[in-house]
Amino acid sequence: PHSDGMPVPRPRPMPRTLCWLVAAWFKTPFVWLLIAQGVALLCRRKTRALGASTVLVGLATAASAVFLARRGSYTPGRPGESHPEAPTESVRNSLPLYGSCRSDR
Repeated sequence: PHSDGMPVPRPRPMPRTLCWLVAAWFKTPFVWLLIAQGVALLCRRKTRALGASTVLVGLATAASAVFLARRGSYTPGRPGESHPEAPTESVRNSLPLYGSCRSDR
């Protein structure tokens, strides 16, 4: 109990876990926070099942991100196109339009 008599609500693990899951699906680096949340839940007897499933879903999310990144379908592009120099070439071609780089100099 606090001196002012106001109770502090304890955070519920399920909403927090769902938030980390959504964050991990949108930005892959958040998967490590999802896995850490699962490990923390494993330490408490009441939340062991949720912790185990959170760790498994986190590992599956990380594995699928690695698979998709290696396969090349993680970022949008045209089917069959694999040109790592394409962004650089695009920037190089657009610079003369802005006057910052002239080919006639």
